[in-house]
Amino acid sequence: MLLRWRTKGLPSSVDFIVDALESHENTKQEEKAWITSARQWANQAKAPVLCLDPPPNCSSTEHNFILSPALPFAFRSDKCSIHVCDIGIPKGVFLNAGCTYSSPFGSKFVIPLYPRSNISST
Repeated sequence: MLLRWRTKGLPSSVDFIVDALESHENTKQEEKAWITSARQWANQAKAPVLCLDPPPNCSSTEHNFILSPALPFAFRSDKCSIHVCDIGIPKGVFLNAGCTYSSPFGSKFVIPLYPRSNISST
């Protein structure tokens, strides 16, 4: 039985929204309807939105913040701030994948990413 997403009972005013709707896999057709309803509700709520691990082609709500685990995809950050969190991936995982990885986290759990300024090749 397909359950339908209903936003009618959700509050019209909230302090903060966590958006974890987008998947890195293809979304099934029956899930798209409730995702659309949830997006509409989030957009009208006018609260800050934190998007957790969105796919690079994320077309979800207007985000204020993006939080991505370990290594982020390329995101446009003209409307939001992007942060990366350390989820404890062992260094051996990167070595097995053929990647040279040096953790940028140090003693921090979350670090902000800043857009690169135009770099001219000389």
